[in-house]
Amino acid sequence: MDLQSIVCSLDRYSGLISAIGLILAATGLLLTLYYLRLYQSQLRSDKNEQKRLAWERILKLLHQIAIWSAAANLSSATHSPFI
Repeated sequence: MDLQSIVCSLDRYSGLISAIGLILAATGLLLTLYYLRLYQSQLRSDKNEQKRLAWERILKLLHQIAIWSAAANLSSATHSPFI
């Protein structure tokens, strides 16, 4: 049975093709709304992850600055004539 014979047999019953089309359109709309909600939550979690990674980079930089500062203070104290 090919597509044309299926459409012709459905065409004998008035409104059946339109009803099937409306059901498919409604199903597509519901799936689209569901997908948008899933995608929105994914975007939120990605945004939170990006913020966390940004803070992690900032804290790593501050940690490195603290290490260099401590090394400079140690070097300064080591070479100080008062110590």
